[in-house]
Amino acid sequence: MTNRFREQEISLSNLKLDPDNSRHEHIDSQVEIIEWMTDGGRSIGSKLYNLAKDIVTHGLNPSDRISVIEDASTKGKCIVMEGNRRVTALKLLQNPGTAPTEAWKSKFGTLSKTKGFTPITKVPCVIYNNLDDVFHFMELKHMGESSGRGTVQWDAYQKARHDTRKNKRHRYHKALTLLEHVKNNEKIYGGTFFTNQSELQHHYT
Repeated sequence: MTNRFREQEISLSNLKLDPDNSRHEHIDSQVEIIEWMTDGGRSIGSKLYNLAKDIVTHGLNPSDRISVIEDASTKGKCIVMEGNRRVTALKLLQNPGTAPTEAWKSKFGTLSKTKGFTPITKVPCVIYNNLDDVFHFMELKHMGESSGRGTVQWDAYQKARHDTRKNKRHRYHKALTLLEHVKNNEKIYGGTFFTNQSELQHHYT
């Protein structure tokens, strides 16, 4: 298992964005990939900027490493298979001048000067030895629950519980409180309680 991949910090300058990223059609140029990331439709530019802001505030998610393979055509370089948006954000934070427009240069320039932020130049990565392995784990993340093999998203109740745990009032907070009370007292209420998000929303919003 361990020889199929290894963890390693890689210099940001040695990470190449994937020209065949599933988010877009084939793009040869690294410059054009960054341009697509800021203006590729479906508000991807604003989402990239929000991601960059989160990185500036919280850093990279340590539980979600960048997945790469070694670039066969360039020694010492790696191609990003999973994490192209994060790497793009890091590159623009490190060098805002490479942004495709003056507006984006200004936005990332201002963001990169946020007090307390130091550009990330070494990126924790997982280097895979073959495409089959990296594709498998990419699919677990992006292709749905896959009968539990992939990421299982929280439902409305679980999101509400999480917000309650953070001492925040979720918009379904009252409904969740009532639901938990009924579920914990099934004998009193005859064991009948709401079981899905639509019922919860309909009755308690």
